[in-house]
Amino acid sequence: MKIFRFYTETLMPIPQEDAWDFFSIAANLEKITPPKVKFETLTRLGNIRIYNGMKINYRLRPLLNMPLRWETEIRGVQPPNQFMDKQFKGP
Repeated sequence: MKIFRFYTETLMPIPQEDAWDFFSIAANLEKITPPKVKFETLTRLGNIRIYNGMKINYRLRPLLNMPLRWETEIRGVQPPNQFMDKQFKGP
């Protein structure tokens, strides 16, 4: 089984702590996903901050309105610098 890694970096004109405050709330992923993907968080999150071992389930409809399920686990949380997630199911 191949293991793929995706790494990206984005420079933002705001303080690092402000960026962390936004991105460390998993429910905010819906806010930054393009509407045409019809991304929906299935796990009830509220304003819970991410933590190691947190599992999150999503549904999205990126093609022909066909639903795809996506499950991730948050790992390697190092506030306010980084976190990683591992995909267990998904596109």
